[in-house]
Parts: sequence; C-alpha cells; structure tokens
Amino acid sequence: MVVKKWTQPRSPGRPPLDDELVQLIVRLATENRTWGGVRIQGELRRLGHRLGAGTIRRILRGRRIPPPTARDDRWRTFLQAHAESILAVTPPPRERGGFSLCRLGFATDQPGP
Repeated sequence: MVVKKWTQPRSPGRPPLDDELVQLIVRLATENRTWGGVRIQGELRRLGHRLGAGTIRRILRGRRIPPPTARDDRWRTFLQAHAESILAVTPPPRERGGFSLCRLGFATDQPGP
C-alpha cells in the first residue's frame, strides 16, 4: 500500500493589481511622455502605492504604450520647462581661420549645490 505524503498546497502567486491602479499608471504614462517606469514608481510611492518599476514597465508594454520618448527630445523639453528662468548669454562671434565661431552660454536663477 502506497501512502501519499501530505504537502502544502501551492499558492496561486501574487494577487492581481487593482484596475484603478492600472488605470492610474496608464494615465501617468500617457500624460507625462518623458517619464519612465522608475519615475512613475516614485510618484506612486508618494501616493502610498508600493510597486516595482518592472511591473510598471510590464503594464505599459501590455497596453502598447512605448517607453519614454527619444533622448533628443529631452533638451527641448528642458528648455520649454525652464524658459522663464534661463537667461541666454551670447558674446560677439569671433573669426578664426575664415570661420565665425559663436559661443552660447546659459545662466539660471536656480541655487547651486
């Protein structure tokens, strides 16, 4: 006679996320195109939700929301966000070997580290 050994039943895994939380993740990603999974994770943590960045990326990938926009868009986004606090400084162009060189500098009113 064979006696079956008793084993602990396996748990079904992690419980699924609330639909409301998934909708919030999708909304944050679509309204803030430059935010990635880590930034969305930080915002959710401030709201009291603990979630991994990989979980957020998986949710967005499942909804066919692409990752943050191309990196060349960030400079334009930065300039648009800080346009009022940036003062453009342009010294007069200098000629060097037949080419005219122009230097461009930025000064902001933000306090330094």
